[in-house]
This record gives sequence, structure tokens and C-alpha cells, in this order.
Amino acid sequence: MDEEEYDEWYGGPTKKELQEQQDARHAKAFGDSPKKKARMPRRILIPVIDRARCVICGDRFDGHGHNPEPLKQEGRCCDSCNLAVINARLQML
Repeated sequence: MDEEEYDEWYGGPTKKELQEQQDARHAKAFGDSPKKKARMPRRILIPVIDRARCVICGDRFDGHGHNPEPLKQEGRCCDSCNLAVINARLQML
């Protein structure tokens, strides 16, 4: 099956039609100048956030962490230490 037969069988827009749509959107956004096409905005790179440190064990962890109360009053704790925090909370009941 060649590309034209596939596009006909597929029933959706052909690759050529998709490219024309993309070119039309680009021309609308940036104008038809080839120089403007070369000056398209670059992707903004989001800096990698340094991994947080657990206030209970001192290990580094990814993510938001957990509330360490009642074992510690400030900071965040890792998943492993969160089990001890939950046990401490249950003992308070």
C-alpha cells in the first residue's frame, strides 16, 4: 500500500494537508517571511529543582515530601520516614 492509498484508506487528513495546515498556522502567527521562521521562539527550559532533604533521616528525596509532624515541627520528610510519622500520629489517638 503506497502513501496515497493509505491516506485514502485512513480517511483523515493526508500528510500534505497536515503540513499545509501547519504552514498556514505558522504564517498567521509569524508572518510569511522566512527570516521570521528562523526567529521562532525557543522552548523555555525549566531548571531542575534540587532534591529536597528529609528532616528526619537526612536523605534526599524527589517530590513534595510529607508533613513530619509530630516528630519534627518544620520541613518535609521522605516516604520511608512518613511511615514512622503515621505510626506516631496513630499512637496519639
